[in-house]
Amino acid sequence: MNSIYNKTIIVIVSAFSSGAMLSRLFHGRGYPCVHVTTRREWEIKRLQTYFDADSFIKNYVLNGEEDIAFVVDELKKFNVKAILPGCESGVRLADTLCQYFSVPKNDYHLIDARRNKYHMIDAIKKCHLLCAEQFKSDNLAAVLEWYKNHGKVRVVVKPLSSSSSDSVFYCHNEAEIQQAFQAIHNQLDMYNNQNSEVLIQEFLAGDEFIVNTVSRDGVHYVTDIWQGFSENIDMVSNDSYADLVHRETLIHQQLSSYTMKVLDALAIKNGAAHSEIRMTSKGPCLIETGARLAGKVNFASIESIYGYSQLSLTVEAMIEPELFKKRPIAVSSPTRYARYVYFFSNVEGDIVCEPDLSAMLAIDGVESVTFSLAKGDKLRRTSKSYRSPRPGYAYLIADTQEQLERDYAALRLVEQKLYSSILDD
Repeated sequence: MNSIYNKTIIVIVSAFSSGAMLSRLFHGRGYPCVHVTTRREWEIKRLQTYFDADSFIKNYVLNGEEDIAFVVDELKKFNVKAILPGCESGVRLADTLCQYFSVPKNDYHLIDARRNKYHMIDAIKKCHLLCAEQFKSDNLAAVLEWYKNHGKVRVVVKPLSSSSSDSVFYCHNEAEIQQAFQAIHNQLDMYNNQNSEVLIQEFLAGDEFIVNTVSRDGVHYVTDIWQGFSENIDMVSNDSYADLVHRETLIHQQLSSYTMKVLDALAIKNGAAHSEIRMTSKGPCLIETGARLAGKVNFASIESIYGYSQLSLTVEAMIEPELFKKRPIAVSSPTRYARYVYFFSNVEGDIVCEPDLSAMLAIDGVESVTFSLAKGDKLRRTSKSYRSPRPGYAYLIADTQEQLERDYAALRLVEQKLYSSILDD
């Protein structure tokens, strides 16, 4: 039996969440992948469930910054073609490793702005882009003083560098701010980093959008935009669903233009980015940008609409840059409608039987369902601020808006019946 050893490799840093799919796609295109992560992340069991050991030829777990030199020497035994973060926690280390190799990279002098939410907003402010007023401190009294001088009733309090709505709170008074501060300050974020400071920002009123992009050498491409719809605007990350925004609309053009300026301000020249933006009365305004792939996405559903996704274009941008750059700026909008449905549980209890998703999948417009719980797990009331994640997601695709709404209503009914059927009475 012959063995093939490829010297040219792709490095994925912290290949959790969508990063696992990145390695599989590169591997399928003939590029072996090497994984690099930190001991702090490696020991988080929740992240381990994403890791696909079979799609990597090597796995380096760094105990600290002192291990970077060793890993760099090991990687230099190969021809490193690209270094990419697999999820939010890998952004900083990926940027750092890029400096040692001739690979597509982002400007290192703005590395903090791509992870630290305070520096992020400060960076786009310096480029004269619309942004939120903000303040950070490790002192509650200073945070409350800023709030009193701010003149706004509603604010957002959150960690500087976590993700996925972890410990993000909407606050309306000093008591709520104090409670949020105590829940964040000196606590560990979802990646086991200590929150030494707390960030407070003005609340941005307006519709919320997700803008996903891929870049190569400063050429940006908007892959997909989604508008979130919420039943309770007072709850963090409580969107009921998000609808695909067609390219030919004015809102798509406005968001695309603003997002590309944000990417330039943050010096994101290469790779994927996932931006959350509010369309305020003054125009688009950034909530935050992650310099990585969108998480918890079924990219096959996006591929079925556009013929590509953020995942496939990230791979294309790294291995076929000239082809990527030739993609037309204006692409005709799909004739189909798509909805990303967020599952939400108001009940909790022990799951006593395996969830049966057949009724969901039987709905015509349901393209895919992701359900993260199984027999023996505990279903909790959904609250992303307190790390009680959604039980799952679904994609709906339909030829008409009317069909989409019918299928959505049917899905919600089945969802609630599912929770009842899996819990111990």
